[in-house]
Order: sequence, then C-alpha cells, then structure tokens
Amino acid sequence: MKPYFGMPTWPGYYAWKLLREAGVMSPPVPTEPLAEHLHLKVRHFCASQHFGLPEEDEEDDPPPPNPPAGAPLFDDRPYWRQNTMAQGRHRGRVIDGVLRPESHTVWLDVEKPITRQRLTFGHECAHELMPGHQGLSYLDSGCLVDPTRTNRYEQEATAFGVHLLMPAPWFFEDAHSVELGLNAVHLLAHHYLTSLEATAIQYVRLNLHPCALVMAEPNTEFPEGSWDFPLLVRYSVRNRAFQDFIRPGTPLPRGTPLALTSLSQVPSADRVSGWALGLRVDRRYLVECWPWGKEGDVMVLVWQIPEGNQGRLFSLSSYVFGACGYKSRLAPLPVPAPRTLVGVQA
Repeated sequence: MKPYFGMPTWPGYYAWKLLREAGVMSPPVPTEPLAEHLHLKVRHFCASQHFGLPEEDEEDDPPPPNPPAGAPLFDDRPYWRQNTMAQGRHRGRVIDGVLRPESHTVWLDVEKPITRQRLTFGHECAHELMPGHQGLSYLDSGCLVDPTRTNRYEQEATAFGVHLLMPAPWFFEDAHSVELGLNAVHLLAHHYLTSLEATAIQYVRLNLHPCALVMAEPNTEFPEGSWDFPLLVRYSVRNRAFQDFIRPGTPLPRGTPLALTSLSQVPSADRVSGWALGLRVDRRYLVECWPWGKEGDVMVLVWQIPEGNQGRLFSLSSYVFGACGYKSRLAPLPVPAPRTLVGVQA
C-alpha cells in the first residue's frame, strides 16, 4: 500500500484492524490465523549454523569457512545477501527474522525464545501491511527487533508488533485491574505470552500513573576497580505523565538499589532521590529493580512520588484501579515444583 494524504500512521491502528479481520478476540494472540489471513508462510532457520559459531564459543576459535558461492538460504536468495549488515564471527546474532515478499514467507530464528519469535513475526507483518514499508532495500538483510533502533520504519514495525500481541484496549483494561508494580508486568507477560521487556514497555506507556522503564547495563568505560559508577543507562521509556527524561548513557552511582541488584542478582525495591537516576536531587522516586538479560543487567521500573503530603503516604498498593470497573482476568503465575537434591533422602 502506498501512503496517501490523510491516511492513518499509528501502527496500533493497523494492528487492531488486522486482529479484527482475522477474528482474534482475546489474548494470547495466536500467530497462525494472522499468517493465514495474510497468506504468509512461516519458516525457521538456525542462525548459528547459517551465519557463524554460537556466542559461547571461545574467542580464539577460527572463524567458519566461507560457504560456496550461491549457496541457498532463506528461499532462493544467495547466502551473502543476508550478511550485508553482519561482520565478524557471530554474524547470525544480528538478525531476528527475514521477510520474503516474493514468496510470501517469514523466516524466524528458531534459537530465539518463543516470545521473541512472536514479536519478530509481528514486526515482519508490519513490513507487509504498513504504508511505505514495501520495497525497502535493507529488508533483504533481515531485521533486528531492538527498542534502541532509530530507523523510522523499524520503530513503526516494532510498535506494530507490540500492539499486535498486546492490543491497547485489552492491555489497558488488564493492566489497571491489578495493583501497580513489577508483579503486574510478570502477570501480563504470562497472560499475553510476551517477553518481560516488551511487556514492561507497553505497561509504562499505557499506565495512568507517572512511571518510566530504565534498562541499565554494566559500565565498561570506567577502569577496573572503579566502583563509583558501576552502571550505565542503555535506554529508557516513559509515559506522558512522567516529568523527567532519563538520558541514555547516563552513569548510575553505587550504593543504590540498582547497583545492589546488578551485583547480587537479587530483586530489590526502595525509595531513592533523583541522584540515583542521574536526575535532580530534590526529586523522589520509588524504584523496583529486577535482574535481566546478561549478568549485571538490570530492569528498573521507576514511579514518580507525588510532592507534598501525598508523597509521605505514597505506596503502590494504594493505587488499585478496581474503581474503574475493570475485573482482573489475569491468572496467577504458575508455581514451580519443588526440586529434590539427588542422593538426599527426605
């Protein structure tokens, strides 16, 4: 579809339209009816076999030999057409999926978690449906689903995938039927069969209360032994009610719940000043920290504490939106079965 004057540009509009046309009425959103409605075939590939060695291999291992010229991969395309964006040994780790419009096929990396494969499928559907996405030259090299991408088309495709799996009308009602906090994000991720990171982003953007999401990673710019700023902001997301902007690349100091969670890999929550987030010292926030991704990475849910007397009595448990008339449809998280040690008798 070619864009025309006055046409909708919000990815959520096209995602909701696709769900209605495919007859999907409740979460978790199945991908099979969507693929059948769009006449798309879903295939899988193994990135470590096609593009290089797995990430856990030693750095001194020799790189894999070059494939023969014209070796087929992803339908009738030659091998190196998929390697234009990838250099080095771990080339297959830079893409999550590929769309082949001429054969109506979506290729997904089978080594990625099922939640990421579902989001990648929605991402590729956006390139098939959204105006202006057809015929993009870089699509031949595959797509990477990353919230830090600055390409406009990639941002629209990722937003489409998020709204396709977590439609705003359903997600808003479910998010505001339980108490605020990181536990609600876990419940929603389990209910919608989505990743915790993608769910947290949608949770922050559709929340009525001022909040933000901060993804922090270990700071490698400081010399070894310097623990003054052990973390670095990778990216942040906020809703319109959150006043401050937490800039990517901001160093985060030690002695905070964020640094404690990064070091111990144990969740934590506490009240902090803006100093802990690289903001004004007179600001007050409630942070919930969760170890995430690689060792040392932290997912932080930041809640802005109201000023004045309201801030003294502020707690997440006091913000329950049951008064809105929303009845919770979220099932409790499954409890893992107790593990018994081998060789130990009860």
